[in-house]
Amino acid sequence: KKLEKWTARHSEEVDALDIALLQLRNKLDEQQEKFVTISQQHAARQELVQVLQEEADERDREQTMRLSQNKAALIIQQWWRKILLLKKVHKTAK
Repeated sequence: KKLEKWTARHSEEVDALDIALLQLRNKLDEQQEKFVTISQQHAARQELVQVLQEEADERDREQTMRLSQNKAALIIQQWWRKILLLKKVHKTAK
């Protein structure tokens, strides 16, 4: 009778552990699926960030180029105005 009692108790404990194990496996499967989904989202967002960073870098290069061109144009204009001024001064001096 004691043996039957212990056998029944063992069976109940094993069943409970099997149920707990199945629940943990299900939870693990769900977490793995979530991980895959999140990993895919992360990869997609990384690509987007890279594209946006490249666009921002291109805008910065263009702005730097415009500033450089404007500075060069300003220097050329100043030089030309000095030449015109010197011509006027030279004509009035004669």
